[in-house]
Order: sequence, then C-alpha cells, then structure tokens
Amino acid sequence: DALALPLDEEVDGRPARERDGRDVADRPGDVAPLRPPGDGGLDPASGVLGAGPTRLDAAAKTGTPAIVTPGCLDMVNFGARESVPGNYARRKFHVHNAHVTLMRTTPAENIAIGKFIVERLNRMQGPVRFLLPLKGVSAIDAEGQVFHDPAADAALFDTIRQGWLAAPHRRLIEIDAHINDAAFADAAVTAFNEITK
Repeated sequence: DALALPLDEEVDGRPARERDGRDVADRPGDVAPLRPPGDGGLDPASGVLGAGPTRLDAAAKTGTPAIVTPGCLDMVNFGARESVPGNYARRKFHVHNAHVTLMRTTPAENIAIGKFIVERLNRMQGPVRFLLPLKGVSAIDAEGQVFHDPAADAALFDTIRQGWLAAPHRRLIEIDAHINDAAFADAAVTAFNEITK
C-alpha cells in the first residue's frame, strides 16, 4: 500500500514556507523546531490534515538544527464522524467534537511512520535531537486514555531505534515520560539549548 504521510516542517505553529513567504531551505541560519503536526499522524485514509511527503526534507537539505518529536502520531484526523470512510468502520475512534474525529493508528501504520521519519533524520547533517516520549505521544495516548496502545507506540519507537544511524551531531534521546509531562518539556529545552549554542 502506498501511504501518504503527514510530515511537513512547521515553525511557530505554521508551515515554514508560510512564515515569511520563503521556504525554510532559503533560511539555512534559522533554527526550525521541526515536529510532526500537532493534530495528525499517518494519513492512510486521506485524513484532513495530512502534510505530504516532504516533511523533514528541508532540514536534511540545509543542515538546519532540528528538535524532532513524535507528537500526535497516534492519530489520523477526519472531519465529522460521518465523514470517515466506511472501510475504517472497525477502527478505534475518538470524537473530539462535532467537526473533528480522530482514528487511532495501528502498529503497522506506526512502522511505516517510523521508517519515514528515521530515513529523513538519518540524512540530516545539522545538529539533530529526536526525543522519544516513552509514556505516550498525545493527551489521549496516555495510560488510561482512549488511544493508549503500548503495542502501537512500541512499533513506532522500535522502528525508529532499529533504523537510527548514530552520529556525533545526531542523537536519539529516550525520555521516560509522556510528551505532555514537564520532564519531557525540560528535555526538549535542554536539547534545544545544546544544539543552538
């Protein structure tokens, strides 16, 4: 199956190319805090927030320092519940509100996401820190929440670990915390300060 992956650079919450009208590749001196989109994961069903196949490419081309996290890669976004294609009827869903329905990614989808991410991270020549939040990647992926699925998260994390090519400028950092925990935020700030000195 061909999968469309929603991974496109963001800076200050907006796509980098929209911040000042130029692509991030035109600004190699900027630090682009790259992360998967805050509202979406794999887009196997043409979910409404897919960002396309160029996610993370600009940092790889320019050597831009990058802090990368797998935020919200546990979900695919759709509109209202009735907008979800019928072939996904048996999947796990969370209706966030009348206009947003989230579908949990599967272990197989997370393997595809992990391969996509690690392949791009391994091409990056600038300073890179990839932070893995071992206790969950979104508010609804925490223990006791509707999308908590240790097997799906493990598929993502194990794929990234297995494909990771260590280098002096590129570090994989595992944090025994949830992505929304203060300990994870502290680790992200430490990593940012490390690569921007």
